[in-house]
Amino acid sequence: MIESLNPAARDLARHGVAYAPQIAQAAQKYGVSAQLLAAVAAQETGGPGSNAGSNIVGDGGHGRGLFQIDDR
Repeated sequence: MIESLNPAARDLARHGVAYAPQIAQAAQKYGVSAQLLAAVAAQETGGPGSNAGSNIVGDGGHGRGLFQIDDR
């Protein structure tokens, strides 16, 4: 399965990044580094040692999703 991913997604997936295809697609669409997006997602969902999205609701229920978009 990993072989069918584009190169950026494949690199992220090899490093165990959750949502690698989606992160790589967003990176390509907006012209930013896939590694940077993956790092931000990891930091915002549990810190540098985590990228599984276990903290998808934070900041008292206002931060939501991998990048902790604030609903206020």
